[in-house]
Amino acid sequence: MESFYQFFELFATFVEGAIAVSVSTSLADRKLGVKKNTLYVFFMSIIYTILITLLNKWQVFSFFTIAVAIAFTFAAIFFTTRGSLLYKLCAVMITWFFIHATDYIISYSLIMIIGKSIDISEGISLILVPGTIRMIYILINKLLQIAIFVSFHKLYSKLKLLNKKNIFLLFAVTTLSYIVMSILTNLVLTDSLISLQTAVIFSLFFIILTTVSYTHLTLPTIA
Repeated sequence: MESFYQFFELFATFVEGAIAVSVSTSLADRKLGVKKNTLYVFFMSIIYTILITLLNKWQVFSFFTIAVAIAFTFAAIFFTTRGSLLYKLCAVMITWFFIHATDYIISYSLIMIIGKSIDISEGISLILVPGTIRMIYILINKLLQIAIFVSFHKLYSKLKLLNKKNIFLLFAVTTLSYIVMSILTNLVLTDSLISLQTAVIFSLFFIILTTVSYTHLTLPTIA
């Protein structure tokens, strides 16, 4: 049974890599044809799986692993997309922001349902330990991610309609939002008043930042 769990972990990592590379490629305007691009994504996903698995076995700090995953995705699409450097960076950050956002939402929801507690710190081990619960979490998570990205596939081409200024703004907001999301996630796992206060401040900052950025992005269109 342990071998099956390990295989499932590898498959989940492969799917994550495939989602990251394929969605980022679509957002950044792919050069290759459908067949060549599919084959390319397949091989890149294998390399991604090997890389991330090795990092996890070495128990490298999670933020470093995430940084490597983002950097790998950018490198993978660099020569296979038509967009500018900023355009490609923006595509990668948008993709990973949504991947990890769904990760957090599904994991916390499952923890509260199965763990029967709103205290996430008490139930986090439920989805981290290899077993049936973790398999359910991974299956739901990856299926939801695929469904989300497929549903919004027709909107990918609209990214290239934005001018350079708006692309930079979108990239900055997505990157900062991703950082804030990661910080909040770690703060939630600690049990202190200072952490809670910091989380509130970051949340307010995120809301303001998102509102201002949305206004900047939509005003030119309305005009």
